Amino acid sequence: MDNMGLNEDQIDSLIENINTHCYKRGLTAEEFVNTVNKVSALSENIGMPVDQLPNYITQQELVKLREETEDAKLKQLQVLRSYNVTMDDLEEYKRDKILIDHNKKLEKN
Repeated sequence: MDNMGLNEDQIDSLIENINTHCYKRGLTAEEFVNTVNKVSALSENIGMPVDQLPNYITQQELVKLREETEDAKLKQLQVLRSYNVTMDDLEEYKRDKILIDHNKKLEKN
């Protein structure tokens, strides 16, 4: 403890926090330690400090979501082109459809 610059109160607090964390998540101490070791190994493998992993993961997810969004937009454009329509055409149809449906109901009565 002294070599790491930690005092007894800090160690006690750490153990208490670990116990609370494990209890809330239904983990054993062994599972917790294994998870910490895996996170540490991941940090080492990607050359990223552990404290920066959450931000790194968030950034990776954002990149993935942007790519998926772009892919969806491209697919939408392909479909629109294949039917030779625009989003404006679809919006106009959507507005007109309400009127058409209403007129059909009136005609039936």
